[in-house]
Amino acid sequence: MPLEQNVGLTPLYFSGDALRLEITVRNGDLPTSPVLDLTPFTEITWALARKQGAAALFTKKLSVGPTQIDPVDLAQGRIDVLINNADTAALKGAFYHELQLEPGPNTPLFGSFEIQADTITP
Repeated sequence: MPLEQNVGLTPLYFSGDALRLEITVRNGDLPTSPVLDLTPFTEITWALARKQGAAALFTKKLSVGPTQIDPVDLAQGRIDVLINNADTAALKGAFYHELQLEPGPNTPLFGSFEIQADTITP
């Protein structure tokens, strides 16, 4: 079973803000499950969608480089997904996110992703 990780409620996340989403991938569905060594995987993809099963609004891939997914410590399951201001500037409300590992498919992480409307925009 994948681990459910919900984002955006504590602390609040606002549209158009940059975010470094710190993720530790676990080999199980509990926050205390052992970490998963990510070094055997050839691709790591994170996606944001309106709901589970919908087309991705945008994705981030490890193969693109550390501007999308930063491989902090792959052996210890640690990556950071880098969300830029422009990625969420036009978004607000409830969304779904998931992480997929290849070869696979292997989805070790999923959850809700809440984006609050921003009053001040550039």
